[in-house]
Amino acid sequence: MATYGIARFTGDADLLVVDGGILSSAFWRGFPGEARLVWGNGEDPFAGAVQLSRSQCITVDIVIGRFPWQCRLLERAQWRQLGGLRLQVLQLPDLILTKLFAGGVQDRADVLLLMGALDARQRRQLAARMRVLPEDARKLYRELVALAASRQRV
Repeated sequence: MATYGIARFTGDADLLVVDGGILSSAFWRGFPGEARLVWGNGEDPFAGAVQLSRSQCITVDIVIGRFPWQCRLLERAQWRQLGGLRLQVLQLPDLILTKLFAGGVQDRADVLLLMGALDARQRRQLAARMRVLPEDARKLYRELVALAASRQRV
């Protein structure tokens, strides 16, 4: 979110991958910190997650996608500069798709913030890409659009 000019007051970084092999403790053998593995069940939007932490360092949350459309998000990712780092970052419409799919309370707040950063072209891209999401995520988006519109009228 920071690469799109939106500050969050959390001290972590979030990554999306589609290789479930990282949910193996053997994969993290030798990591100089703690790797907490969380497997998703059939109702979770993601296959699982890995939370990496080390003393005096930021926490890194790695979310593992399980659907073909999530692979396409990564294929469209763009290189961006953040501080002294060059990172591949999801396009803004794709980041919103991911947040809508996750659907948590913080994700919903993030979507409202991210929607304000969309330009007209990105709004069209988001609308065209929305079909990959399940109906409950599309419904959430419609609700958040209505909420954002009502806030602008005040």
